[in-house]
Amino acid sequence: MWSEKKVRSTLELNDRELREMCNAGQLLGLTAADALTIRYPVFQFERHDATVRVKPALAAFMTLLSYRDPWTTAIVAKTPAPELDGLSPLEWVNLGHDERSLRDYAHILRAEFER
Repeated sequence: MWSEKKVRSTLELNDRELREMCNAGQLLGLTAADALTIRYPVFQFERHDATVRVKPALAAFMTLLSYRDPWTTAIVAKTPAPELDGLSPLEWVNLGHDERSLRDYAHILRAEFER
């Protein structure tokens, strides 16, 4: 897990940009047990062209689930799914599988969560 300071520095964001990305679901920030500290799972980041960014396919997946508690999204991102050939969304992204199937899966989850 990265601290806010580490994320701001690494992604070259100011406080407002960091907050906006979290609010939009493009960045996963998890509230720690003290309810004051936010930590950012490292699994969402990748190095691309000498910079670090949020994995685009994972960001799209997280955005579709942004209305849920971030902890739910973090757990789902690491949970194997039959819709993704038994892979977790994170494994799916890391193996370079298509983004469309991941988005479709996010829509399935939204529908299930709304029941």
